[in-house]
Amino acid sequence: TIASLIGAEGAQWRISTAKLPGTEVDFEFLEFKSVPRKPFDLRVPDPGSPAVSIHVKDVESAMKAVAAGGGSIVTRGGEPVKLGAGMGVFVRDPNGLLIELIP
Repeated sequence: TIASLIGAEGAQWRISTAKLPGTEVDFEFLEFKSVPRKPFDLRVPDPGSPAVSIHVKDVESAMKAVAAGGGSIVTRGGEPVKLGAGMGVFVRDPNGLLIELIP
């Protein structure tokens, strides 16, 4: 089972799936119950650290929205870095998810 695959024997879990409309992209969301939990902060370079890349029209405005919503800037120096012709930045949303904001 999924629980034994990830070392969470005895845990209760449920799965939900979603398809990104107009694409062949499927998402699976797993939620676990009855497992010990402790807070942690993955960093971008940590092995297996999940991150989502989001294309935005204005990176600086998106950064301000993340900060206003309780998130934080993760990129060293707190400023976007040059990525090709544009600028990009990693942020952490209020739930701890790492997000790359790119033009």
